[in-house]
Amino acid sequence: MPSPFCLRGRAIALGRGLVAALERHLHSQGQRVLIADPSGTESYAGTRAFYRSLGYSEEARIGDFWYAGDDKVVFRKITDLRSANPGPARSLRAGPYRRPDCADWPEDCAIFAFLQPQRAASLAPNQPRPRMPTYDNAPESLIAHWENRRMPLGGRKDGGLPPADADLSALAARAHRGPGLFPLGPRSGLSRKSDLIRGELPGASELAFVNALCIAHLRKSACPAAAPLLFRRIWVEQAPAMLAELPLRWRISSAITFAKHGQTEAERRLGQSLNILFSLIKLYEFERSFSGRAAHQTFAIARAERPGLPMGLPGFSLTTGKLDIELLAPIWADAMATPVLGPLASNLLSQLNDDEGTLFYRLNLMRRRARTRSANAGAPPAERDN
Repeated sequence: MPSPFCLRGRAIALGRGLVAALERHLHSQGQRVLIADPSGTESYAGTRAFYRSLGYSEEARIGDFWYAGDDKVVFRKITDLRSANPGPARSLRAGPYRRPDCADWPEDCAIFAFLQPQRAASLAPNQPRPRMPTYDNAPESLIAHWENRRMPLGGRKDGGLPPADADLSALAARAHRGPGLFPLGPRSGLSRKSDLIRGELPGASELAFVNALCIAHLRKSACPAAAPLLFRRIWVEQAPAMLAELPLRWRISSAITFAKHGQTEAERRLGQSLNILFSLIKLYEFERSFSGRAAHQTFAIARAERPGLPMGLPGFSLTTGKLDIELLAPIWADAMATPVLGPLASNLLSQLNDDEGTLFYRLNLMRRRARTRSANAGAPPAERDN
């Protein structure tokens, strides 16, 4: 099967050929000025680069043309480059932009209407932006992507793991060997993953490596028979050593693996709760990092009207709301009551509670400030409690 890069190259080559053929045809029909007007959004950056690579120059940008936040970018190209004096170019910046169907548009000016982004013809320039789904063709596209990532690692039948009854204490006492030299030729998914894990765990024990490799296998649709047995034994017999040795990333990965491979309903429920909690924390804090604010820096508590929450969700009372507590408290209670996974879960939640760079810390800091301001102003806190 051709690679995606190969297919993309073929598509670009085909597009260049089509445009070149069209330009020759239009030139033979007396068309001298060619106009293309793609969208100005980031998703059409490749389209705009495509036109530039074919000799089109950007002549104008009309803000919010397609809809709010989506400009029309107008490109122009003169077809008869051999002409010594092709005449003055029509300046699209000199006056109001004319639609292609206007009667006074030059007869020798062709519009690449069929090469433009697919937009609703009836959409007025200032009409509200049409609603677009976050993920096209969901849920089928999401599930297909997820299933693709769950393909087994392949390689050796034992998955590179020791036997299920291996001496875990001996593995804990021995440092892993580190990533090997990359061999020439194709490599199995198991070989690549093993070296990646060893590179992420410099100086760690062989047991830490085995734990991580078990997790990698258990995330796939099929795994070696020893993987779930070894993973279980590690956290039953060697939990204190693992808590002391593993970095946060691998402690979280270990905890959420219980969501699918816990032996009890309590373990699976707690593992899934931790999976959702830490995954959403990572997504939210990653997006927030683009605000330029430090992780511990709160937003200002402004009295100005704020935009509503998505999906029509009800608001949150900063002074009296306890949504954050109602989210964390049952997870922590489950951690305290669940054997095997419980100590690991409590370790993670304690580290979360001690970190000053999280949403929960910032909310509490804002809550204290809001209460202090309300107390100083003599105003009762808001009644809403969500």
